[in-house]
Amino acid sequence: MCRWYINRRLKSDTPIATVTSSPKRPRAINAELVFGEEQKAVINEELLKRGQTSFKLSEYNSARKELFNNLDDNQQHAYMEKAATRNKELMGEPERSAIFA
Repeated sequence: MCRWYINRRLKSDTPIATVTSSPKRPRAINAELVFGEEQKAVINEELLKRGQTSFKLSEYNSARKELFNNLDDNQQHAYMEKAATRNKELMGEPERSAIFA
């Protein structure tokens, strides 16, 4: 006697449809992350000055946060504006060229 399971189909059968999830929107970005993207070399130099040869993510994030907080208000405001424009682009509708490429 042979048991018939779901995974035991004839090869001529059509495959079972899988459930897909809807695509996720990209995450919003803040001024500190924009600073980190633009100033990677400066952050890495700061880590080397501290004597850290292997970079851990927590150490990198703390150095990035410290350097960002040491900026004056005008520079921080400039990064906040850059982050706001990038978030506006992310939350907006995609361009037609990106959809029908």
